[in-house]
Amino acid sequence: MTMQRIGPSISALLLIVLVIGGALLLIAGFGVGVGIGILVGLLIGVVGVGGAFALAQRGRMAMGWTNAVPGQAPDDFDLFRRYGESYARVADVDSGELEGMVAVGDEVDAAGIRVQLVFLELRTNGGIATLATHTRPPVAVPGHFVDVAVRDDAGTQFTAAGQSIGGNTPSTARFEVRFAPAPSGSTLTIHIERFVGPFPGDRSTIDGPWTFVIPLGK
Repeated sequence: MTMQRIGPSISALLLIVLVIGGALLLIAGFGVGVGIGILVGLLIGVVGVGGAFALAQRGRMAMGWTNAVPGQAPDDFDLFRRYGESYARVADVDSGELEGMVAVGDEVDAAGIRVQLVFLELRTNGGIATLATHTRPPVAVPGHFVDVAVRDDAGTQFTAAGQSIGGNTPSTARFEVRFAPAPSGSTLTIHIERFVGPFPGDRSTIDGPWTFVIPLGK
């Protein structure tokens, strides 16, 4: 409340000062052109400073969205935390050497969503699975996050995280599941439990499951 009262008072005071200053220049004999020119220049400067201040305030609000999103439920923050921790451990999978590509093409239907595992990219420190989803009204495109687990027949302990990678249409979407470490068994299982849309305006949870079993030929 205090900031709202001070802001208009300062603006009014600056305007009065500028007008009086321009009048004094005219009285001092600098001429109408000089007086008006200086007055306009000062006004433009004030507007520019005010705009920069407003943008800075807006930027600070945008940067803080993860800390305070209006109407966001507390469990959403837990989802962001858990996903962030998992993704931090698998984000650098691309840095490993490419060991092979497996063209899969398997599809699983559940909850009105047809999920297709397109191909699997295997690297020395993990892997990346690319998926495509297909829906028809009234089922909407799945949410941004993929609640997923990865396992193999050798009992490897995996960390996995999945998310949308863009290129969506009203009926299709692309997703990526990253996991680490590299599988050591002969069969890999990718189990998608649900798709979650936690953002305001896109809140949704669609439960599956969708499970894919991929022979690795080891």
